[in-house]
Amino acid sequence: MIVSVRRNIIVAVTVLMVASFMLFAESSSVYGATAVAKPTITSLNCVVSKSFTVKSNKNTKVDGYQVCYSTSKSFSSKKKVLYKGTRLNKTVKKLKAGKTYYVKIRAYKNVSGKKKYSTWSAKKSVKVYLGTARYTWHVTTKLYKKRSFSASTIPVWFDTKLRVVSTVKTTKKGKWQKVRLGNKTKNYYLWTPKGRTNLVKTCAKNRTYTKSSYTKYQNQVIKKSMAYLKYTTAYDFDKKESDGVKRNGKYTFHCSGFASFITNKVMTQYAPPYSITANMAQLWDTTFILNEGLTGQMKAVKVCGSTLDKSKLKAGDILFFKMTSDDVDHCAIYLGNGNFIHSTKTCKDTYFEKGKDSDGGVCIAPLRDVYKSTFAGAKRYLPNTVKTADVDMTAKKKTKLYSTRECKSGTNTAEISAKEEVKLLYTYKIGSNVNAYVKYGDKKGYVFNYSKSLIKQ
Repeated sequence: MIVSVRRNIIVAVTVLMVASFMLFAESSSVYGATAVAKPTITSLNCVVSKSFTVKSNKNTKVDGYQVCYSTSKSFSSKKKVLYKGTRLNKTVKKLKAGKTYYVKIRAYKNVSGKKKYSTWSAKKSVKVYLGTARYTWHVTTKLYKKRSFSASTIPVWFDTKLRVVSTVKTTKKGKWQKVRLGNKTKNYYLWTPKGRTNLVKTCAKNRTYTKSSYTKYQNQVIKKSMAYLKYTTAYDFDKKESDGVKRNGKYTFHCSGFASFITNKVMTQYAPPYSITANMAQLWDTTFILNEGLTGQMKAVKVCGSTLDKSKLKAGDILFFKMTSDDVDHCAIYLGNGNFIHSTKTCKDTYFEKGKDSDGGVCIAPLRDVYKSTFAGAKRYLPNTVKTADVDMTAKKKTKLYSTRECKSGTNTAEISAKEEVKLLYTYKIGSNVNAYVKYGDKKGYVFNYSKSLIKQ
């Protein structure tokens, strides 16, 4: 009896050991030395309208991949798709435009008629659009409302975002593409002749103009000027309203008015007397020195003459052009990366009659093509640093403290009593008069021809 029990126990243990060994052997063949390695998503992009393309590196030890995607970060409502092959490069279609999809993948290997999966990769996200994002490459690009050269057209300026929905026809002379403006739903048609590029892919690096190596003045000029791309702007033909005031729902600027307005808006934060003129001829005149007395760096610097040398240009430089005559008649603010921003009346490839300020406005353009051939020179009005004079002075007599740099009568004023102490911060010249910007108690303002009323302590 005891012998029989012992025999049964030995048999049972032996069977259990054999089964365990077989299970271990099977599992080790899959999860041990031959385990399916976890894949990595190497690329996830919206390449075709209402779809995304997901890619991974090649792995010859797998038979295929499973893609799991969802609009939920937690994959609460998800879909899974299987693809055969040692490398994943597949496009998932029929998705919802405007939605962000979260994607993860895993590899599989067929073992004894069953799929053995790896663990899931890290998830990545992609926003699905109605077409691929591109930006115009030429100064202006023409869109047709129908796929015909006789159809009515609309212009789009350089740096306008377009979405390529599809290529509808390719011929020996070129191709027709169906496109949309930004995220709009209306279709237009773009004709691209063979050998020409109308659109370039979105490149965040090339479209980022501010840099840590720039001065704070340069970066602020870039930010404040580009802010007007988001607003409704128009060209100021009368050259009287380039003051940043919104009128009839629009901000109007002429070219030199926009350049001086942005530069002054930035620099008066640091040096209130700072002011450059909106007069084109005076801006261009290399002998016309502005802000005399603030610091030596406040003088206008000639960067380069009629020969364009982009290596010499810095963000914030004012560029000048001879567009229609032998005289300088247009200017712009250099942004960097070979592009500039300006207020222009040259919308729709033509100049418009005076008064039609609904056309034109603030836009970005490349420093090439027509702007390269008409380039006249560049001047730098932005300093590297701004320092106050920080001089203690005393009023010789009662002295008016003006609220404007022109020290015009009628402006809000305070009065400095005789023998009162003031702190001179800046001096500047208007005509033959040297004025001062001072601090008096808790007030700041301007003193007209200060040498007649203030003396150094």
